[in-house]
Amino acid sequence: MGVMRQTVVPTSGHGSSSPSDVPELEVLDEVSCLQLLCHHNLGRIAFVHESWPIILPVNYVYEEPHLIIRTGLGAKLESAPLNAAAFEVDGLDPSGDGAWSVLAQGPALDITESRDELSARLRSLPLVPMAPGEHRHTLRMTAMFISGRRFGGVDHADRDRSERAIPARRPHRSRTPVRAGRSW
Repeated sequence: MGVMRQTVVPTSGHGSSSPSDVPELEVLDEVSCLQLLCHHNLGRIAFVHESWPIILPVNYVYEEPHLIIRTGLGAKLESAPLNAAAFEVDGLDPSGDGAWSVLAQGPALDITESRDELSARLRSLPLVPMAPGEHRHTLRMTAMFISGRRFGGVDHADRDRSERAIPARRPHRSRTPVRAGRSW
């Protein structure tokens, strides 16, 4: 996998840093981003609710290029559908020496009552939210832009999961244009 590397020098912090002390920031390629999305199930969705940005933790399943979220009544169902949304999933090395993050951006739709074949299939994906309460509604966010980055040491379990092939039910090719490496 091709990984673009760039050095990030902190603008403030604990005294001066020499370039050799600063961890390199890896801008993840599309395949790495997709693999990380596929192998995790807890992230955050961001959207505007009542004129203010809101970020909420959600369980999800990813089937390229769609993030599927089950929800109940509330802000996600009221404000995310038919609007642009962002989704983020990340991981931290247990030692605290490294981390990774993947950001997906695209439109969200309520597919709870959609009758098309794709929506029916996406609703049937195995997804059980950890949050208590009823989750009778299904949101689909189509990832039109995906980017990711990693720095420092990364938990070997995350690195191992991200280097495995994407499961067959989650094909790599997307009908929706996805661009990796978008700056954020």
